[in-house]
Amino acid sequence: MPLCLYWLALGRPAVDSMSSNRLKETEQKVDDLLKELNQKTLGLDEEGKKFYTEFSEHIQKIYSELTNYRNEIKKDAEVARQNLFKNYLDAREVASNIFTILNSALQKFILLILPFGILVFLGLLWPFIVYFFPSILKIIPIDPQLLSSIVTILGTVILFVVAWTIKKSLDENLAVKAHKFDDLESQLEKIDILQKKPYNLKMEKVSDQTGFEKVKSSFGIAMQYLSRSTPVLKEVYSENKFVSAWENTCDEVKNSLNFFKINVESEITSLKINPPSDARDKEDAELKAKLVLRNLAEKLKIDEKILEILFEYYRGKNTYGLWVEIKADDKKCKILAKILYNSGHIDVNNQDIKEGEIFEILKKTKEFSPIEISKNVNLCHRVHNYFKNYETRLSDEGVLLERNIGITQIVKSIDFNQTFEMNFLTLFSEALESNLKIENKKAYANALMAILLNKDINFKRNVCQGASDDDVVYLLMAYHELMQKKNEENKHFKLGDLLADINAISQMKTKLADDPELKRRFDFFKVELGNGDWYDSGTFLLKRLVEELEKDLSKKIKKADKYAIIHKVIDKNFANVNINTVEKAVDANLFSVYLIMSASEEGKLVDKIDVLSCRKPDFGYKKPVELQSIERQYSLTLTKNNKPKYDFVKYSTATRVGVLDRNTSFSDFKKEFMQDIRKIILKEPGNLKIGLSTLRITPSKYSFGILDDEVADLDNVETKNLHLASLIAALARDHIAESEKAVMATFDKNVDLLEIINQQSILELINSTGTNFSGDSQKLLGSQELKIDLFNELSGIDIKNFKELAIVINKASVQKSELLAIFKKAFSKKYSISSNYLQLNDNLCDRLANELFNALEAVSTLWEN
Repeated sequence: MPLCLYWLALGRPAVDSMSSNRLKETEQKVDDLLKELNQKTLGLDEEGKKFYTEFSEHIQKIYSELTNYRNEIKKDAEVARQNLFKNYLDAREVASNIFTILNSALQKFILLILPFGILVFLGLLWPFIVYFFPSILKIIPIDPQLLSSIVTILGTVILFVVAWTIKKSLDENLAVKAHKFDDLESQLEKIDILQKKPYNLKMEKVSDQTGFEKVKSSFGIAMQYLSRSTPVLKEVYSENKFVSAWENTCDEVKNSLNFFKINVESEITSLKINPPSDARDKEDAELKAKLVLRNLAEKLKIDEKILEILFEYYRGKNTYGLWVEIKADDKKCKILAKILYNSGHIDVNNQDIKEGEIFEILKKTKEFSPIEISKNVNLCHRVHNYFKNYETRLSDEGVLLERNIGITQIVKSIDFNQTFEMNFLTLFSEALESNLKIENKKAYANALMAILLNKDINFKRNVCQGASDDDVVYLLMAYHELMQKKNEENKHFKLGDLLADINAISQMKTKLADDPELKRRFDFFKVELGNGDWYDSGTFLLKRLVEELEKDLSKKIKKADKYAIIHKVIDKNFANVNINTVEKAVDANLFSVYLIMSASEEGKLVDKIDVLSCRKPDFGYKKPVELQSIERQYSLTLTKNNKPKYDFVKYSTATRVGVLDRNTSFSDFKKEFMQDIRKIILKEPGNLKIGLSTLRITPSKYSFGILDDEVADLDNVETKNLHLASLIAALARDHIAESEKAVMATFDKNVDLLEIINQQSILELINSTGTNFSGDSQKLLGSQELKIDLFNELSGIDIKNFKELAIVINKASVQKSELLAIFKKAFSKKYSISSNYLQLNDNLCDRLANELFNALEAVSTLWEN
């Protein structure tokens, strides 16, 4: 009973325009309340009577508002009825006019079309008449084809004119009446709204808004004051609390579902007006919410748990338990996936990801959160995009993946606990391995990934470290060589070429066993990959390797720099390197090599070219005074930065080979060389017929020299080092550092760095800066007999030559004191015999022994490399 009074007091919907019975019932209940209030005033004092009187006035004001509202409804209904009737009459008039217009148009059409139709019919029939009665042409000489064409053209024109005339008539008459239908439609919509929209005292119909708020406030205070003694108001107060809480709960549920684009407006309105019978039993807000959700679930035919998790998420509550339950049920999970897909809260990335993929993502997402789900969706989309990009790249490189990786497969395979980088690399590796038709798929997959992804900062470190396995390093070195070979042959290299080389790993293993530099490069590359570093080519890798080895050797040589034997060993060995080692020195950018080719029919040009070089035919250097004389004669400058500008020697009759420092630009060299040649030629008398060209050599094993392994297996061929290699090595010796020469010598399999010391005397070994020995000492140390005696003493520890002795010292496999004792014994014994059994001074003996030990220790550092 008091529900309608509560609505009136708080300004909520009180009357449904379609419910006149409820309006009358409400008025009756207000009358009953007023009577009850009047009776309550009988036993009260003046103050109480005043309060009840004031309260009755407020109730009467509400009653008056209700009556006014009813009258306004009647007034609006009457106006709507009149407007509807008027619009109906207008519509009927318009319909009648339309029929009249159409009838008139039809009559005009018949009058116009009838004679035209007869004419067209006769025109079309004329060819048949002529066909059956040819003689009629004598009476009526009209060509059937001409008549048919005329009739067709004429018919088309007349038909167009008739249609245009009728359309114009309809447009002129119907346009005037069209707005009548618009008015009718507008009025029908207004009536429909009036029928459905509940009255609200908060609307503009309430003229005294301030007074009405006072009524509401007073009524609320009165209810609290009188609820203990007035049964009617006690019921109103109770109803007040329920309805307020119930409608708030309904609104909260509606807002939560609207957030996910689920429209429950009508269902919630119905629940507000007609709460379930057990709604008043649910005092707890949580229980009320569950009741609302249960009723909505029944009406919407959606599982209650789905609505509940949406509601709880919207409220910021913990949904873990609900989420576990829903994920365990595929049917519920699919429905939830559809809701989320349509909600707009999940970024589906231009429809790449459908409901099915959302379902799979939900099954693998730990917590229910559109934000978390969106993050997982974006992860899948990003991985998929990378896959598509690199599938295209692989296709361009001649590597076709038979089974393309789709978004569904990615969603099923992805691990949302891992980063994007790890997910992509794992899935990409699996895709490559499953598609490659080759042995050792894992190694080839890792090699391809390193080659493709090393430039991407997101993947570089991971793919490089993943490629540090032996077999992968073999493949990457084969990749370097194959790419270099293709470039030398002016062919385009593709990754498919590497896959086609099924023996790449075994072949590279064989090469490493026969090439010290290649083995060094392999070890270095493996370490660098493990550190996350990458090299695009074998040349860059070689250059970096030489830099590292040179840095290490430079420190060792610096410590032993005072011993002349160190420099002798390095120079001698570098002069003996083969053509392959020279190539590697040039590739490592230690120096540049160039050729000067000339031809002359009149006047010997080559003699004029030789004038510029700082070298003599015997490889010795021209004296400064000689160079100065040439400069004055031809007005030249043959030095630059205090160094000779030109350093070349004869290679053949008309060809010269030379070297440049690594810091000298070949283009600058060529420009200056041609300018200086021009000055020399201008000084020569007579006419010259000559040709001249300078070429820079950029060697590699595919373009420079003859490789041993290309012809070594031929029975009738014995390979030998090319003369060109020794020429270049001799020239380069003065253009690179000692440590660089030592490094290159270690790359040559035919060079034994320590073998040279076996041919040296003890004096040659210990000769050093600042050393000063007497004549007797020099004679003793330089004798072959002392060397023989020394190794006789060392035979007890199985040492036969200086090389073995240096290695033992380096390894410290024999105590230094023991070796020094053997040295002194050999020195004393030999000195005694050679000096008629005089004793060698102890101090001198100790000095000689220590000098020999230190010299061999210094030389042994070369053996380490």
